[in-house]
Amino acid sequence: MNVTCEYSQHIGDKKSVPNYTKVPLTSITSHTKKVTELEFLLEVLPKLDEKGPWIAGGCLLRTYLELPMSTDIDVFFANIEQKNHYLNELVKSNQFKVISRGEDTKWVQNVIIAYRTRSYTIQLIHGHFFNSPCNLLDDFDMNICQLAYDGKKLYVAEDTIDAIKNRYISVNHVSNPRNFMTRCMKYARLGFSMHSDQINKFFDTIKTNPKSILKEPKDYEELGK
Repeated sequence: MNVTCEYSQHIGDKKSVPNYTKVPLTSITSHTKKVTELEFLLEVLPKLDEKGPWIAGGCLLRTYLELPMSTDIDVFFANIEQKNHYLNELVKSNQFKVISRGEDTKWVQNVIIAYRTRSYTIQLIHGHFFNSPCNLLDDFDMNICQLAYDGKKLYVAEDTIDAIKNRYISVNHVSNPRNFMTRCMKYARLGFSMHSDQINKFFDTIKTNPKSILKEPKDYEELGK
């Protein structure tokens, strides 16, 4: 089913955003030959919900690509109370061992857990809050990471699955050019590339706002995208 969302509350300028489709998680796992790491983790991590919390971004991309869960699992929230409740449920769980509980910075808090013979970093992202999974995905800068899961359904931006299959990156919007390019290079190592029209779109963004190239990345801009 298609999903319609309002613009993210913290984005000042209204922009074109993709349509989203609400599908089962099996849309990104059915081709795998065994239960994925993420599916095992979802069984023991604190519960997600349509109104938040949500997981989104790179961990879902890596699940589709059948890659090890060597990156962080990013969790996003609707408000600070939701984040605090999730944290409390996480650290008191007896389903896994909490190895460390990181400093609560302005943007994120990391909790490292040990489960099924390996460790995972759960990143609780509270630099911004969101009022729906779609609003969260509106804020992602590149299409291949526009996936979010609410515990029951997966929210996917239009063309995202095709883009992942064909290994091409499209620009959604760019808030920090340096960060965007760093991540493009990371995904290039996985075989992704940008078509010329998307490269032009990226540089047009810089021309429109040349000072953005000097912008220092915030911690959360490295996450989930």
